[in-house]
Amino acid sequence: MDAQQERLRIGQRIREEREKRGLSQNELSELIGIGANNLSRIELGKFNIGADTLHKIAEALNLRLDFMPIG
Repeated sequence: MDAQQERLRIGQRIREEREKRGLSQNELSELIGIGANNLSRIELGKFNIGADTLHKIAEALNLRLDFMPIG
């Protein structure tokens, strides 16, 4: 999987978890301190997300970042 595909996969998971919790992009972006337009780009896989921002998103969604086996 190349970097673009991985960004898209991560963005889709963020969107799924955000929607599962009933949060809008505006609400989540306010919780983590980034613009809603940047969150949208993250969810679309068009923004290279840093570890700090990814951690803030996971924390806001009550999730843990973890390394999981592929497959």
